[in-house]
Amino acid sequence: MDIIGYYYKKKHQLHISTIVLEESVKENHYQNCYNAFYNPHMCLLIIQNMCIGIFMPMHLANKFGYINMILEKKEYYTLNQKTSCIVITISEKWDTSKWSYTLLSEFYTKMLVYISDNTIEQIKKDDDWKLQYIDLAFLEALCYQ
Repeated sequence: MDIIGYYYKKKHQLHISTIVLEESVKENHYQNCYNAFYNPHMCLLIIQNMCIGIFMPMHLANKFGYINMILEKKEYYTLNQKTSCIVITISEKWDTSKWSYTLLSEFYTKMLVYISDNTIEQIKKDDDWKLQYIDLAFLEALCYQ
């Protein structure tokens, strides 16, 4: 199976329509996703009722208290290979009504630059023009540190 076919097969299997991944404009999205699926140092956070998956390197994922707890309790799964990414699911039981699909789908292009190297308390004190690019409800729900 080619990489593009694999990409769409995984999206179908995971029941997501959008995959968010940090990448350069010059790079190929399908190849980057394929590599991320097979990287044990990547975490794929799936938000079921938004049909979105956000790939995060473990360094970034560890900044979320909820993800840390899931990792410690080993309540995640992988894609059937020892060398695949860790998959963590936010089920439809979660109240995500205050989360912004737009901001989460642009996690790397807009939001990450304003939250990197900051705590949630520092982020809340940011200027209003910065806060429009940050999904505070998402960060608070996942205990961003």
